[in-house]
Amino acid sequence: MRRATLYTPRTAFDVLRLPLIGRVLKARYGRLVLQVPFLLAALLLIYDGFTGPQNAAENLATVVPWVHYRGFVVLALLLAGNLFCMGCPFTLPRTLAKRLSVRGRRFPQRLRNKWLAIAALVSLFFAYEYLDMWASPALTAWVIIAYFVAAFALEAFFTE
Repeated sequence: MRRATLYTPRTAFDVLRLPLIGRVLKARYGRLVLQVPFLLAALLLIYDGFTGPQNAAENLATVVPWVHYRGFVVLALLLAGNLFCMGCPFTLPRTLAKRLSVRGRRFPQRLRNKWLAIAALVSLFFAYEYLDMWASPALTAWVIIAYFVAAFALEAFFTE
């Protein structure tokens, strides 16, 4: 009797084998190299959201995240897998909180499922439409700040 083997597709292109990009992606601080530009972009969006023109069409804080960034994320997920996830700047405050905090309690068992994340996403969609976030640069800047604060606080108060 012949044993069945699992099908493993041949990859035609491996980014990790490229000379410069592959070395950066595999390096110890390769992720940080991607995160810092995104962090600087987030800080620029926050700054422009508070100090720039409050007309949504003229402000980077509304145009970049609500129009351009979402499109780039979809394209990156289709073409480059988790490249944007690897460069996510919201893990930087988590790393900082992990180093500064005394390890706290575990996250409540009842909340360790996808329903909390789904409820938060639905709430964001509702707030996006109800509060016209796409038309408010300052409100968009506050949403970005809230993401950074939430990432820091959750990692500081809970062990995982």
